[in-house]
Amino acid sequence: YEPQLAGRIAQALLGLGSHRALVVAGADGTDEVSMTGETKVCELKDGEVLTRQIEPEEFGLSRTSSNSLQGGDPLINAKQMIEVLSARDTPLQDWVLANTSAALVVAEKAKDLRGGVAMAAETINSGLAREKLESLVAFTQQYST
Repeated sequence: YEPQLAGRIAQALLGLGSHRALVVAGADGTDEVSMTGETKVCELKDGEVLTRQIEPEEFGLSRTSSNSLQGGDPLINAKQMIEVLSARDTPLQDWVLANTSAALVVAEKAKDLRGGVAMAAETINSGLAREKLESLVAFTQQYST
């Protein structure tokens, strides 16, 4: 992922008729909100693209090392997802909360990044997120061969 392209991507979204979007580039080289440092954000809103930097602390979350966000093979990734959705307080859960928060803000469901984290955390803590995952797994297993 090339962080310098974030602004161009946001401009392209504007040209394609998008009304609201966030294009993010984490300092760790990802196209996601970073929990290891700054994230470049190009926000499309009201016909303009504004660029700024955000940090994990703006979500009310702590920075972490990239090692604590490592995935693995499909079984490891599935286990990690279940841990995140089981309301276990982990760095990976913080990463999910931050990225979900950004999506909730751009969808205008949350007023700000901290509010988005609170909404996402409530969905996880209530068990609703895990229930949705279990429903998706059950549905897809009906069609597996």
